[in-house]
Amino acid sequence: MHYHFKVTIEKMKQQKIRRRLREIVTGVLIASAIATPLKNAYANKNQQNYLFLQNREQQIDSSALVKAIIQHESGGDPNALSDKLARGKMQIRAIVLKEYKKANPEDYIYLDDLYDPEINIKVGTWYLNRIINQYLPSLHLPINIDNAITAYHRGIDWLEKNGDATKNPRLPANTKMYIKSVKQALSKN
Repeated sequence: MHYHFKVTIEKMKQQKIRRRLREIVTGVLIASAIATPLKNAYANKNQQNYLFLQNREQQIDSSALVKAIIQHESGGDPNALSDKLARGKMQIRAIVLKEYKKANPEDYIYLDDLYDPEINIKVGTWYLNRIINQYLPSLHLPINIDNAITAYHRGIDWLEKNGDATKNPRLPANTKMYIKSVKQALSKN
């Protein structure tokens, strides 16, 4: 049994190395996730670099949103570690990684891998995509920038309990500041 466990770990390492080499050889680096659009339920196929929020009334450049979140979350530091143990540029928590791994079981990513900027951005953009395409619609909440940023910052559970962030007087002051900061960084990009 011990031998089987050792062989399994070795296979996982080899798969990870092969996957990374394949990405390098084909030129498809995960870092391109910044430029890759977040596909949204309202996305126009001709303009995939944009998120369409509130039934196409609000248009956001997805790479600019990711950059704005990185700027606020970590200041761009790939080695950032928060007091809540969120890691890397996009400050990914263990619970988000666990969700990612359930959705992508073929991807062997461990907590310490989140310090790799490419992996961190890959998981972070996946999470933003999930917030916008799955969580907000399932809660019947408006798909807008405030709700997306609030869900990224506070977690989807907060929105589930408290409703639309744009109309909620109980929105914590630190979340209001977070939304304002990300929006300011977004407007500069």
